[in-house]
Amino acid sequence: MSARNRRWEIATTGFDEYLQLLGGDPFSANGASTSVGLRVPTLPTPTVALGGLTSRYLFLLASFTVPEGGRARIRGYRQMVTIGFKQVEGEGSAATTYIVEQLVTSPFWRFNDGNISWHIHRIGPPNAQGIPQSPGNGPADMSSLKQYWADGPALLYGPPAPARPAGDIYTNLGSYAPPNAGKPYGTPVASKQGTFYDLRSPWEADRAWDSLDIPIDGPETVAFFASVRQTNPETRVALVPPSTPLNYQAGLSSEEQFLLNFPGAIYWRVAGSLIVEEGETP
Repeated sequence: MSARNRRWEIATTGFDEYLQLLGGDPFSANGASTSVGLRVPTLPTPTVALGGLTSRYLFLLASFTVPEGGRARIRGYRQMVTIGFKQVEGEGSAATTYIVEQLVTSPFWRFNDGNISWHIHRIGPPNAQGIPQSPGNGPADMSSLKQYWADGPALLYGPPAPARPAGDIYTNLGSYAPPNAGKPYGTPVASKQGTFYDLRSPWEADRAWDSLDIPIDGPETVAFFASVRQTNPETRVALVPPSTPLNYQAGLSSEEQFLLNFPGAIYWRVAGSLIVEEGETP
């Protein structure tokens, strides 16, 4: 790599309601309630008629802009999904909460009524000028929840705006409508990265910094999106493993074993990163 080139990684961080009053870093009075990834709202995605408008959650995971006359290359990316369960003991003011969360590591695993698709897109002029922009703040904007577009990672929403949820915590949304009919803005950055469904570049992958080589000429904005269909633990079919042979559970993926222990688990967190190299490359 030429000495004049520089690589950096743009990764998802966002609001985590379980860090309130605890903090995740030392740079604010109580510590920012920020962690890796974006929390997925608990509200299940409703089933719609074939061909109907989707209300899948549309997440902006990472983005960058190349100015006019500039050049960059996407050198790699990462993906992360977790599933989790909120365990509550006791009632009222005596109630205690414990979060059990597990990293999804099986490349093709999904809930039988939920799934995630991934999209790396070119979306046009710098700073997403071609995307609708809210004058000031959108009517339901809050930390990690933004109308149409955001300067950083966020769950994006469109009209009609959701009612502000209880406690002003976006994971408690009672309704949701994505922007752009739920489809990520723009066009695929490359034929194989426009839409994909597997964890092909896991968060812990050591090859992530050299997994792609896609040139980007400015002016251009590139964004990494995830579209999430949230599961409904109240209605989905549960796995009932046979009682024999006794070692059957050893043949299940770690995700299925997690569901056996915590049958109310849902998609908990999603994240992505883009690894970018600026400047000309010989």
